[in-house]
Amino acid sequence: MTVGDIIFSVEKSRPGCDYSMEFFLDEINRTWLDIHQNIISAHEGGCDYSEFTCAEDIIGVPNNYTDLFKYRLIALIDINNGDVKRYSNNMILYNNLLSAYGEWYTRNHIPKQKAKLRWM
Repeated sequence: MTVGDIIFSVEKSRPGCDYSMEFFLDEINRTWLDIHQNIISAHEGGCDYSEFTCAEDIIGVPNNYTDLFKYRLIALIDINNGDVKRYSNNMILYNNLLSAYGEWYTRNHIPKQKAKLRWM
């Protein structure tokens, strides 16, 4: 799925939202940085962080987890519109999907070893 697909999905869910491409890219990059710092970088063999710069960039998570970006963007739109209930619901969906993605990633990638075992 591409960045443009996510933005299209968000605009379809919240018709009439007047946010720029720059806003969407900034928030998608912020979400990707959060995922990268807290999940991917804690495992061996993860990809390097790089920002998305255009609508044709491909999101680096499996398709069943790309709604992470959608829920976070929709939540931001809702909180900017003063709709706290919708914001809360979308952040719950985001956090649940983020947790599921973290569990999936941990099952499929070896975590980095933080402690060294010393034999005496």
